[in-house]
Amino acid sequence: MLALNVRIIVIGQMGNQNGSHGTVQRSESANEVEVTVHRSKSTNEVRVAGLFSIYSDPECLDIDIASVQALESVFWIFEHLNTHQYIPGVKLVLQPYKTCCSPQMSSLQTARIVSEIDDKVLMGVIGPVTSAETNISSEFLSSLPARYRLPQVVYQPTSSLFTNKDTYSNLLRVVPSDNTQVKTIIALLKRLDWNYISVIREDDMYAMNATDHLKTLAKSEHISRDISEFALHWEKIASNETFLMERAITNPWLNKEAVLGTDQSIYVQYSIKTAYVMAMALRSLHTSMCGESFNGACSDFVNSDRNSLIDIMSNLTVNFTDFPFTISSFVKDDLTIKFDRFGEIQLVSAHVPMYEVYRYKECDGTTTEALCKVKIADYTNDTFSINESLHNLRGYGQCSGSCLECMSEDLPSEIINKPGDLIVVGLMPMHDQGQGSPLTCGDIRPSIGLDITLAIQYVVESVNNATDMFPDKTIGYTIMDTCNDPLVTQKRILDMLSTDGEYRNKILGVIGPLGSTATISAAGIFSSLGIVQVGCCSSAQILSNTNMYPTFLRVSTSIYKQAELMVKLAKKIGTNYIQIVYSKGEFGASGRDAILLLAQEYSICVVENSLPVGEDSNGYDVLPHIRKYPDARVVMLFLRSHKASVVAEALNTFLKDDGFIFIASDSWGKREDNILGRPGLRGMITISQEMGYDFGYEDYLMSINVTEARYDNSFLERFAEARLGCYFESSFNRYGKPKCVDDHMIQPGTLDPWHSFVLNAVYALLKGGDNALKERPMFANDIDAEFLLDHVRKVPQKYGAPARSQTYMFDKTGDGTVGFHIYNVHINQTSNQPMYVKVGQWLDDLLLFNDTMLDDKTQTLDSQCKTQEGYCAKCFQGNDDRLYV
Repeated sequence: MLALNVRIIVIGQMGNQNGSHGTVQRSESANEVEVTVHRSKSTNEVRVAGLFSIYSDPECLDIDIASVQALESVFWIFEHLNTHQYIPGVKLVLQPYKTCCSPQMSSLQTARIVSEIDDKVLMGVIGPVTSAETNISSEFLSSLPARYRLPQVVYQPTSSLFTNKDTYSNLLRVVPSDNTQVKTIIALLKRLDWNYISVIREDDMYAMNATDHLKTLAKSEHISRDISEFALHWEKIASNETFLMERAITNPWLNKEAVLGTDQSIYVQYSIKTAYVMAMALRSLHTSMCGESFNGACSDFVNSDRNSLIDIMSNLTVNFTDFPFTISSFVKDDLTIKFDRFGEIQLVSAHVPMYEVYRYKECDGTTTEALCKVKIADYTNDTFSINESLHNLRGYGQCSGSCLECMSEDLPSEIINKPGDLIVVGLMPMHDQGQGSPLTCGDIRPSIGLDITLAIQYVVESVNNATDMFPDKTIGYTIMDTCNDPLVTQKRILDMLSTDGEYRNKILGVIGPLGSTATISAAGIFSSLGIVQVGCCSSAQILSNTNMYPTFLRVSTSIYKQAELMVKLAKKIGTNYIQIVYSKGEFGASGRDAILLLAQEYSICVVENSLPVGEDSNGYDVLPHIRKYPDARVVMLFLRSHKASVVAEALNTFLKDDGFIFIASDSWGKREDNILGRPGLRGMITISQEMGYDFGYEDYLMSINVTEARYDNSFLERFAEARLGCYFESSFNRYGKPKCVDDHMIQPGTLDPWHSFVLNAVYALLKGGDNALKERPMFANDIDAEFLLDHVRKVPQKYGAPARSQTYMFDKTGDGTVGFHIYNVHINQTSNQPMYVKVGQWLDDLLLFNDTMLDDKTQTLDSQCKTQEGYCAKCFQGNDDRLYV
């Protein structure tokens, strides 16, 4: 740490018009700072401390003329405001403290400021200049009691660290932060389609933090907007030696050598804004404490908690035309600013961009300079405008091959987010479950992922655009990636609920997740918190328990109903001996247990060992197990949707001539991709919950241009590439794939059937919520789960509802009432391809089954247990050993 010997000399009052009573001198020793200050004898003066670097090195040797110029600009503004009696009877006095760009000296000077608060009537702080200095001074001041917590307004530090109001509660800034600068750069990269660039940075706190936030580089500059009135003032200092000497009494670091030929610093416009903001806040405090007509500094004003001034500043709207002394360029632009909850500047008027972007190019010969700076874009209030003549730059900064190092391993947990008066939370899997380490995600899902997830957005936006539902409310949504993992699901739910209490109170309800295991993990949390959850696709039997999950409903039917129909069908085709192949996890295990229980009732024997299929299964590992029981030729399949196709390929390749028949649960359903090109699956029976096919949603997905929309949804491009087996121009992974021929994410007719379940789940929640709000207008301010549930339960199906006797979408346990269609796989005689043929349906517990329409392979099935020997004999004797799997 820099060793400093500080001598404070207190003398009588002296000064000039602006009230900067004192001088600061350089001693012979580089490690000694002598500060002369003056005790005010007037209670009608209030001081603002100014932390200015003054010198550009920690040894305080080289003058930093930009800092001296910024200091002079604050003196200059205060002088003019005092001349116009801006605060009636009160003089604004700037008390400078030099920091020499040293965090250590900034810390020392901040401590001095605090010790002098009462003696000098110090009301606030302007500066310091660097992020490292500001980090120390603001953290120190923010930790003080309210009486001494001075407000601090800075005009140059831009580090995004300072948005943390837990640490920097006293800080506001009039200069755009690195967050805004990053947005500008990212917007530029997007418009130029640059996705592969390098970063060069300095090795300091500011650069490291900015680089971590950016991870990209482009040339973006602060707006250099000269203040003409101050330019005249500065020119007078440089050209009039008498005036220079007068100003040096106020600002002792002014000297002719430093001033001559010095251009106006880009930060002068910000230091002037800082002076105005501080003055307006002090005037507001004076009016509040002393009254509108009081002349002078009343005791309540002088002795007020400095923290109250922070609150005033945070709520200011500063129109720079409201001051008695104005800056012409500010007036011309109608410049008005305010601060957000992080203390960041916001432009109320949009005439002035926060950032401008320049390109350096060879000059056109009209100047002797080799390179000229040409403005190409600007950024204002989240709007980026670029000169479209720059299309010739689009070939730069792009990955030309496979740039796998650029693929983020830490994708956002949120897929899509939109604010609203009420919020629908969506939980859907964009990735498969990770292998190995907990709380990790696997590969992106090429189907039953984003294609069904966007159904949440589709219904919500449809309601927002309609006039008959929530007419005075906007519905927002937060859709998160569960990675089909219960632990990931729980963590992301808890993270979401713990960040913002106000957000939690806006949650109307939850849609999803997709799989049963993840749904159960979510239902436990939401039921305990009294938040309504409408499941779309899960079927685990435990979710029918209204005592355990009182706020849970689902549009799909329970797994017990599926198992019951599958066992009925096994009995219908004349078998009494079956096998079970099931996915690991709650879904598969529940299906297995239900079949084992129902098989006893229907006098069907189940082989002594059922086979679990893990996430890492390649499908072929099921074959030896199935062949182990050649007499049990009917195999029940309870597989997760995304594993069905994997197992289907193995069954088609190696069991097509072995005489096995498969009865698959609804997770297989009527999915064409499971049987396409697989004639070995002929004779298979599948059951399918179907809520129709909404062509409007498919049109919506087809309308999404992946190239244009990929910045709004970071998953779009990866999903489309995985689904279509190709790469887009901006892709980081092109190895072994052709280039995508168009910019659409799906092909016509390939939409997964689960989309209708998601559509109906969202519709049920919103329709129920709308009815609840119409009955109880204050419902949106206090969401009552039981009241909402009563209305959701009474919602009929909307998207593709079949003809039926049931009136509502849910039964008394909260399960779906959609029923099942029954299909048999035949070979199309024209195309020689497998196809689904409907052979029955089960609706409202009424089974209609036409066995004469079954394929010959199914009708000639021989799957019988030899009851006179071995395991089969024990099975039909009711031996419970067969239940152990």
